[in-house]
Parts: sequence; structure tokens; C-alpha cells
Amino acid sequence: MAWFLSKKPSGPAKTVKELGKRLVDGGLITQQQFDVGLSAVPSSKRTPETVIDALEEAGILTNFQADLTRNGEIETLVIGGYKLIYRNAAGAFARVYRAEDKNGRSVALKVLRGRHASDPQQVAAFEKEARMAAKLKHPNVVPILDVGSDDGRHYFVMEFVEGGNLRDFLTIRGKLSPKDAVGIALDIAEGLAHAMKFGITHRDLKPGNVLFDTRGNAKLVDFGLGGEGDDGADLRAVEYSTLEKATQAPRDDPRSDLFFLGSILYELLTGVPPWPSTSVRSERSSVSRYRDVTPIVDHAPDLPPALVSVVGKLMAWNPTSRYRTAAEAADALRSLAATLADVPEHTDLEDESSDLSLDGSAEERSGERPPPKLLLVENRPSKRGIITEYLSKRGFEVIGCDGADDALAMLELDPPDAVLVMGEALGDGLFGLFGTLKAQGAEGEPIAVVALVSAAQAKKKNALAATGTCRVLAQPASLRSVRSELFRALKRVLSESRMIRLRDYSQSTSGK
Repeated sequence: MAWFLSKKPSGPAKTVKELGKRLVDGGLITQQQFDVGLSAVPSSKRTPETVIDALEEAGILTNFQADLTRNGEIETLVIGGYKLIYRNAAGAFARVYRAEDKNGRSVALKVLRGRHASDPQQVAAFEKEARMAAKLKHPNVVPILDVGSDDGRHYFVMEFVEGGNLRDFLTIRGKLSPKDAVGIALDIAEGLAHAMKFGITHRDLKPGNVLFDTRGNAKLVDFGLGGEGDDGADLRAVEYSTLEKATQAPRDDPRSDLFFLGSILYELLTGVPPWPSTSVRSERSSVSRYRDVTPIVDHAPDLPPALVSVVGKLMAWNPTSRYRTAAEAADALRSLAATLADVPEHTDLEDESSDLSLDGSAEERSGERPPPKLLLVENRPSKRGIITEYLSKRGFEVIGCDGADDALAMLELDPPDAVLVMGEALGDGLFGLFGTLKAQGAEGEPIAVVALVSAAQAKKKNALAATGTCRVLAQPASLRSVRSELFRALKRVLSESRMIRLRDYSQSTSGK
């Protein structure tokens, strides 16, 4: 499982004593934590496997750590003093992990994949990326905190950004209002403008390389490698190389970043990427893919003309027709944002201030009349962060858990008002959990349940047997749709003693 790390695993621990020594000496856990796990297992049943299970059950080891420990790959879980918590993202060049530093602070650790670690050119390119990005200190750029290597494993450490990336955000949310789309584009442009002060261009700008913090600020990550390597190799992303060669732009032209900023803004406004996603290199290097983009007004005919003009200038085929710098593009976006601020919007983001309003005074709202408590069953951190942020801003108190067992345990300890189950994360476990929740509500206090099922699960939708309080919604679905289904289910089950008045989002407000 940890073949991507060059440090050679020592194999599974043969005895409990060996297991404890390797975990503690490696810095993954303390002796006291190991003793807690050990004490949970009767002496007659203590084996490396049962102790690992106990450590996982106690939350001392994460699922990711426990799996690698069972496989005998304990030593791969600590790199340069940073403990890997789980894998967060993967690419052809490197993998990114959520990790903890020696003070227990969450960080993101980017590790060069094992097959590249023995290639001096790849190592140099990786270190070059880290050195470049370490210069950047700006609210719209993810900062580099540390760079190093450990037994042939090359890494650098970044601030951990809690809110997920723009690609996941778009998958869940779909298109945005002009105001929100321009706000995100402005954040990106500000980050690019700061980098350009140091002579740095991004060279790999795409939705997956834009992260959100918990305040909703967009931050750039993974500045790519531009120009030539030491041996003359072209290190640009395929998209950048194709664009610059076709338009006769110089290598690392700052205006290339603006073209791909325009492509992001295009998708934010329409919900449709300007070119279809593909991993096939020959398709990614096709000039017509970037030159023959469908006009944005074909997808969104009601966009303000000034906004259409800005997108058009960002994505102009001739580089000389684009904004000259990111700072200039940021100025244009900032001016545009000011004109959009007072425009009434009737979109999926309508009435964002609150979906759930409480009768009574502010004191009552903060005290005896609490908002509905929602249990979110979702094991993918980036998606959990996006959904939690969205629903928290709309009047829910959101708590999260990873799977069916955790959900049932939390229901027993402190029953929520509603449960949102993400079928794509749970797989076939969705069906058992949904049935249990439905039965539990039928036998006692009812619970509002919404299951967001994948396209494959939707084919077996009848097996879920939805009811008025237990509802099923199939992908693709917007967060607004999820919110509406939660409203409908909650309307049936919320206790009158809580005196919560739900605003009816089942009725269109576009005509108001």
C-alpha cells in the first residue's frame, strides 16, 4: 500500500512487543497511547492484529495508519518528523497527505512519488517548485512551511487548507452567481499578481489547484514548473505548452495564466467547462481544444455584457488581446465585482443568509431555541468541508462522521434532528444504514433522513423505499436541492417545543 514511499517497510510486526516498539520508536504514537490500546484487549487475546484494532477503535490510529501498520509499513508513516494522518490527493508526480507536525498542528505534506525519487531531474524539479512557492506570502496563496528529505523521501510542507478544492466544489455546487464567481476569480487573480512580483507564474492553473479556507477565500496551490529543465526538457503542463506554442507566446508568459483563469471563470458562470475533461495526452495537446471554445453566452445568455467582456478578454486567443498582467486583470474583476454587488440575483445561491429562521429575539435564537442538528455521514474530508460550510451558513448545526457504525453510535449518544447520508462515500453500506435509520424512526422519535445516492445506487432506489421523513435524492444534485429535501423531511419531524419555523424552499421565490 505504501509502495510510493522509498523507505523500505520492515514487514508486519510478529509480536505485540515488537509492534509497540516500532510504533513508539517511530514517533507515530506515545507509549501511553499504546498502553491504552493494549489495556483494551484481554491478555489471552493480545496479538499484533487485535492491538491494532483496539488502537484504531480508540482513535489513536486512523484507518489509514492502521491499514499500513497491519501491512508492516509503520516506518513509512512518519516523514521528517511529520506523522501522516491520511492521503488527501494524488497526482502523477507526487502525493499529498494530511499530516501533523511535532506540535500536533495539521499540515499538508507533499511527497515525491517513489518512482521519481531516484531521478535527479525529477528531484530537482520538485525542489524547484518548493523553493519558488516558499517565497510567496499572500492570503490567496497556500504557504510553504518546510522543505526536506528523509531517507530518500523528498517532501515539502504546506499549510493545511480545510475547505477542499474548487473542482470538488463545482462538482457539488454547479454554476455560481456572477457575484460569487467573480469573487473567486478575483482571489485567484490577486494570488497570481503577488506571485508575479517575484517573477513566478503558476503554469498549472486549474480548479483542482484552487483551495478554499473555512472563510471561503480561494488560495492557489501547486505552482507548476515552467520553462526548461537543466537538460532542456519542456517542463510546462501540456495545456500551457500547447497554448503557448500555438499562439507563439514566450515560455512562462504571465498571460497564459490569465487564459486559464478565464477558463475557470467560464466554468464558474456556466457550470460547464470550456473544454471536456480528459487524461489522454493527445487530446490535451490538441490546439482546437483551446481555440474553438463555445461562446459563453451560448451557455449563459443572461450574463451581464461587462462580465462577458471580461471573460472574453481573459480567454482571447491572441495573447496581446488579453490583460497584460494579473494585476490588471484583478483591477478589472474588482471593478466588475462592485457593479454586481447591488444586482438582485435569483439563482441557486438565492437567500444565502439563512434557510432556517427562528421565531423570537436574538437571545431566544442563541439560547432556548437552537437550530436543527444535522449529522453528516461523509468520509471524504474535502466534500465534508464544503457541505458543512454550506449548511452551517444556512442555519444548521452540522456534526460529521465517517461511516455507518459511527453514525449509529452518535445517534444513540445524542440523536440529531436530521441525517444526511452521502451514498457515494458509503457504497453498498448506504442501504443498510438507511433501513436502520428508517426503522429507528418508525419505532421511536422520528428522524429526518436524506440519502444523496450515486447514479449507480439510483438504479436500486426502490430498495430504499423512501418515506416522507426519509427521502432519497439522486446525483447529480445541487446543494440547494439537498437543502430543500432536508427542509421537507424536517418539516415532518421537528418537535414543536423547539419552535423552529422553517422557510419553505419547496416553493419558487424567483417571482418575488
